[in-house]
Amino acid sequence: MQPFRQSDNEAIKILCIEEPPFLFVRGRTRGTRQTGFQDFGYEGYIPELLEAIKKVMEDDGMDFTYKLELMSEGNYGRKDSVSGQWDGMIQELIEDDADVAAGALTLTSQREEAIDFTDHFMKSDIKILIKHPNFGVQEYPFAPVFPFHVGVWFSNLAALVVVTALLWAMARWNPYEWRQMYKRGETGQEEGDTFCIRNVFWYLWSTMMLQSYTRSPRSHSGRLLSSFWFYFVLCMVFLYGLNLDPFLKVSKNVLFIRSMGDLLKLEQTVHYGVVRHSPTYDFFKHSKDETLQTVWAQMATLDRDPFVARLRDGVRRVRRSNGRYALISEEKLLLWEANSWPCKLYVTGGTSTRIKYALAVPSGSPLRDQLTYAIRKLRAEGVLGKLEDKHWQGSQRCANQTMWEDDSMYSLNSNDLMGLYYIMAIGLVLSLIIFILDWVFSIVFPSEHKGGGRSFARPPPAQQPRRNDMDMDDYGAAAPPQPDQGGSKTDWI
Repeated sequence: MQPFRQSDNEAIKILCIEEPPFLFVRGRTRGTRQTGFQDFGYEGYIPELLEAIKKVMEDDGMDFTYKLELMSEGNYGRKDSVSGQWDGMIQELIEDDADVAAGALTLTSQREEAIDFTDHFMKSDIKILIKHPNFGVQEYPFAPVFPFHVGVWFSNLAALVVVTALLWAMARWNPYEWRQMYKRGETGQEEGDTFCIRNVFWYLWSTMMLQSYTRSPRSHSGRLLSSFWFYFVLCMVFLYGLNLDPFLKVSKNVLFIRSMGDLLKLEQTVHYGVVRHSPTYDFFKHSKDETLQTVWAQMATLDRDPFVARLRDGVRRVRRSNGRYALISEEKLLLWEANSWPCKLYVTGGTSTRIKYALAVPSGSPLRDQLTYAIRKLRAEGVLGKLEDKHWQGSQRCANQTMWEDDSMYSLNSNDLMGLYYIMAIGLVLSLIIFILDWVFSIVFPSEHKGGGRSFARPPPAQQPRRNDMDMDDYGAAAPPQPDQGGSKTDWI
């Protein structure tokens, strides 16, 4: 290796931008060395990468003294489409105000026309950051009623009313039903009141909820109507159950995004955007792929302002959007945010494109070959992989979740079932109100509740069954009851 320095500068000036986990500022409390990131109070992937490069240089007998300079304002560099001038880090390198630019700087063909890049030290995909589905708030708590259109619900209610009225009429006037048998003295009062209007309603309602019942109709017409009602109920129940699952798992749809094209399927529920003038922004803007062009066009169509100025602004918007906004950006940056506490973010999406991070130097600088040599050696020794694992996996709370925590995102949680809890709460409140009304009614009208309630009609005295001497056995005890010739109390369909 030949010395790279062509000037008398005491140290190589390296520009960087604070972008966790690539680089962030901490207190000047780490270490006592006079060079490197310890002296400047910088931490992250880039400072440790530079220290590793420094060690490679020193092992080969070369000095690699450098100083980091943090850019307080600006960006990595973009070219003005009108003037053709660059800004940010790229401008500093073009004007020879810095020797190296380090950070989450992506290698693009447009930038290579103005400056030189070393070999890449990391690759990344473009993926999607969303609100973790387990921490979203259900916007439509009564989603369990969505499987049927409102017209279907009213049609079912009308069917219940019509069948109730028809079955009550059959039970009241059909000569083979319980009421007419009671009038003829063939059965007791309790059986005669089986199919009053109230009991008919609860009979149909309980069968609709797949519950049991005490007595069924005795006449052929009543049994035929009940059979068709059961068939109608079974069809409705199974159709409801089959269509309920998608509405309960609507928050899980974002977990199955495997490509940018899948975003188009969620355009009614999820809006998405990118960081303005970021590599992802340029990727979508200049892409020739038809699907990516559609995604780019949909961004502005679905949202008035889909773009954010900085990555942390987009992350904040995702956290506050309740699953209604997704941020598209580089995977490495999104993973850091998703693995940061609180663990309420999730990175999804398949591989759409590969981008590369590299160090940048002024065009023609001999530093390019020396830094490329060091980066390739570190990659071969596995140092780059260890650094990546350390900063993206090992040091963050959310990156070390258990298998149960990781797989639970596909399970139904209390947020998804909130509508069912609300419906149950409504049932509890209504039943409590009716209980109080029954209790008050029993106090105000006590005579109405004596003898087990009132009947619609009482049979004539002559038709009342009476006990006589024939009802007694030889020992003076009551003879066992004879089978009811008119029908059993447990006569089922």
